[in-house]
Amino acid sequence: MSNAATLSRLSEVLDGKQFVIPRYQRGYAWKQAQWSALWTDLDNMIRLDAATHFVGMLMLRTQNDLIEVVDGQQRLITIMLLANALREASGAARLAYPLTFSDNEVLQNHFDFYASGIVGAAARISSDQASSYALNIGDAARFFKAAAESLDPDKAAKYLDVLLGRFQLFVLEVPQNLDINVAFETLNNRGLQLSKMELLKNRLIYLCAALKSNDSLTGVAVANEVHKAWRTIYSSLGRTPTNSTDDDAFLDAHATIYYGKSRDKDWLRAKLFESEFSIRNPELSLDGIQKYVQSLERASLWWSHLHEPRKLARDHQRWLERLDRAMFANVKPLLLSAYMRAAESSVEALIDPSKLGDSTAPISRLMANAERFAVIVFRLLGVNSSRGRAYLDGCAHALLVRGRKDPGDLPELSEKGAAEAIAYVADYLHAWATKKDLDEEEPVAGSGFDWIGEFSKSDHAVKAVEQRFGGHQAAGYYGWHFTKLALYNYEESFRRDGHLPQKLSWSDFSFDETVEHIYPQVVDNKGGWDKAIPIDGRSNRNGKLRMALVNSLGNLLFLSRSDNSSAGNRAYSGQPGSKQDRYGKNGYSAAQVARIFDKWDTLAIAARGIAILKKCEQRWDFTLVDEPDRYMSYLPLLFGASHQAIADGKAGRKITERSLAKVVEELLEDSGR
Repeated sequence: MSNAATLSRLSEVLDGKQFVIPRYQRGYAWKQAQWSALWTDLDNMIRLDAATHFVGMLMLRTQNDLIEVVDGQQRLITIMLLANALREASGAARLAYPLTFSDNEVLQNHFDFYASGIVGAAARISSDQASSYALNIGDAARFFKAAAESLDPDKAAKYLDVLLGRFQLFVLEVPQNLDINVAFETLNNRGLQLSKMELLKNRLIYLCAALKSNDSLTGVAVANEVHKAWRTIYSSLGRTPTNSTDDDAFLDAHATIYYGKSRDKDWLRAKLFESEFSIRNPELSLDGIQKYVQSLERASLWWSHLHEPRKLARDHQRWLERLDRAMFANVKPLLLSAYMRAAESSVEALIDPSKLGDSTAPISRLMANAERFAVIVFRLLGVNSSRGRAYLDGCAHALLVRGRKDPGDLPELSEKGAAEAIAYVADYLHAWATKKDLDEEEPVAGSGFDWIGEFSKSDHAVKAVEQRFGGHQAAGYYGWHFTKLALYNYEESFRRDGHLPQKLSWSDFSFDETVEHIYPQVVDNKGGWDKAIPIDGRSNRNGKLRMALVNSLGNLLFLSRSDNSSAGNRAYSGQPGSKQDRYGKNGYSAAQVARIFDKWDTLAIAARGIAILKKCEQRWDFTLVDEPDRYMSYLPLLFGASHQAIADGKAGRKITERSLAKVVEELLEDSGR
C-alpha cells in the first residue's frame, strides 16, 4: 500500500490483507445502536438502489507484511461480521478473515469463532474469562445472523454484493515513522468523535513529545508508561462480563477525586483538555503527567472491583449489592477514593483486595451508611437523588490524599489517617440522614456534627405517604421504590442472616408480575371481600378509603410469578384454591401471612404493615414516629389521610392499640424479631 488516502470499496479493503489490532487499543465496544445503524444503511441502499455509501475512515500502517489497524477497528470488525452473516444466509460458506489481536487471546478466540467460523475456536472460549468486549463480538454476530436470516438466499446474496461493492471506506495509509498519537491528536481536534479516554491518551502522548525531558524523566519513558497504563485501563474497564463500564463515567469519577469536581457544564472536558493537559498550561510537566497516569491506572483496577466485586471481601460484595438496590450511583467516586486511600500502603491489594485486611472495615461502615442514607433520604423521603452530590464529591476529593483542604462540614478530615478518615466520612453520612429530637436544636449527643440532618422531623415520612395516596390514582405504596426495598427486606429477614435458603430474589421483584394485592384491586361477589372488609360508602368518597387499604404496605405481598398470576380475585380463605392455601407454599413472608391470619381484614393490613416498617427501622437504624412503642402512631404512615376513618371502623372492625399490639408482636416474634 502507498502512503496515500483513498476512497475504497469494502471488497478492496478486505481482499488479501492480514490485519493486526494493536494491543494498546480497547476491545470491541460497538453495541446494538451501531449494528442497527449499519443494517439500516444497507437496507436503505437496497431500497433506494443508491450507487455508493460512505461508512467512515480506516487508518492503517504497514509493518513488514502485516497491516496495523491504527483506527477503525470497531467498524472493520462489524463489517466482517455482517458480511459473513449474509454469506451464510445466502447459502455460501463464511470467510476466515485474517485478523489478529495482539496479545489478546480472549478476543482472538471470540473473533475466530463468531466472525470467521473457525469451529475449533469454540473449545477455547470460556464465559468465565470473557470480557465484555469479547462478548460484544458474539452478540453482534447473533444480531446480524438474525437480520440476515430474515432474507431469502437470493436477497441475502444481493445484500452482500451491495455491502462489498457500494459501501466505501476512506482508507488512510500512514508512514511507519509517523507518531500515531500525534496524528490522532490532530484528527481529533478536527472533530473525529472518539471517547474521552481515547482522546486523553492521544493528548498525553502528544504532550510527552512536546514537553522537554529532564535529568530523571524523558518524554519517551512517560509515553511508554501511558501505553502500558492504557492496556491496564482497557482491560479493567472490560472486565465485567455482562457490560463494560463506561469510559467517560470512570474518567469523571477519577477526575472528581483527583482534581475536585466543578459544577460547570462539560467540566470534565474543560478540566482535562483545556486546563490540566493543555500545551498552554505553564505548570504542566512530565512528572505531573506520570503521576496522573499512575493514579488513573490504579483507579481503573479499583473501579473494576466496584463493578465486578468477586475479589472483594464478601461483606463488601453484599454492601455493593445493597447500594445497587438503593440506586445510589452518586456514591461511587467516594467509594473509589476510599479504596485508593485504604490501599495506599499496600501495592498487593490492587491485585488481591483481600490483602487490605482490617483496613477494609471502615469501608464496610461507609457502604452501610451510604445505603442507609439512600434509603432514608432518597427512597423514603423522596428527596431528589442529586441532592448532596456536591458534598459527596467534595468528600471524595478530600479523602484521597491526606492534608487536602477540608470540606466545610468535615473540619478534621485532613488530619486523619486512612482508616480514621474513612470512618469519619461514614459517620458524616449517618449524621446527615439521622432523625433529630424535635424539641432540641442540637444534634443527637455524640454525633460529632453540629448541624441538623435531612430526616429532622417525624412528619416528613407521613407527608411522603399522604402525597402518594393523595394523587389521582392513589397509588400509595404500590410502585414505590421504598416499598420494593421494604418488602424485600421483610422477606430476607426470615432467612436468619442468610442461614436459610433464598426463595425469592431481588431480580424476581416486579410490581406488575410478583406483587399481589391480598385485598384485591377489583372486588366481586365471589371472593366474599365485601363481607371481610365492609366499607362505609359515606366515608369512601372517590374510592379513597378503599384504595388506602388496597395500596397500603401491609396489603402488598411479594410472591413468585406463577402464584401471583393465579391468585387474583380469589377468596382469602374458606374455599378450594384460596389465597391462604397458595401463600403457604410460597416465599417466607407469604407463608407467614397464611400461617398467622385465618382471615384478612383491616387489622391484618395494619398489623402487617407496621411489622414491615419496624423491620425497616431495625435494618436501617431510624425511627419513623415519635412514639415507636405505640403502634397506633404508625397508622398515618400506612393509610395517609384515611388513617382515622380506618381506625374508627369505617372499613370493618375498629382498630385499637390493644388489638393491634397483639398481632404486631406475633408477626415480629414469628419473623425472629
